[in-house]
Amino acid sequence: MIQSAISQLKSVISQLNCPPTTSSLQQIAICSTKFLLPNIKLVICILEERIKAIVEDASKVSYDNMAVPQAEVLNRLLRAEAAAERNLNRAIDRLERLQRRRKGEMVPPPVSVRLTR
Repeated sequence: MIQSAISQLKSVISQLNCPPTTSSLQQIAICSTKFLLPNIKLVICILEERIKAIVEDASKVSYDNMAVPQAEVLNRLLRAEAAAERNLNRAIDRLERLQRRRKGEMVPPPVSVRLTR
């Protein structure tokens, strides 16, 4: 398509053996617009698609960066989660002990083991 438009422009220009007239300049303008307009539309479409792809990739990257917190924040979250899990286990143990007492079972006192270096 581009090659045919270029060849048409060359043929129109080569026919200008004498000084260009208004009609010959109009023919050149018509041929050049026939050549440029479809290609400009094609380039615009390609650029729009590339921009969309870049924006989508950027949003994925920013989402991925936000999905994993920074090291300090992650450490605080892990500590808070560990503390919440310990508290939950203690509460479950207390509940089980109270339920056994209500049933009349003999419940030994809880054993607390601390390991130190």
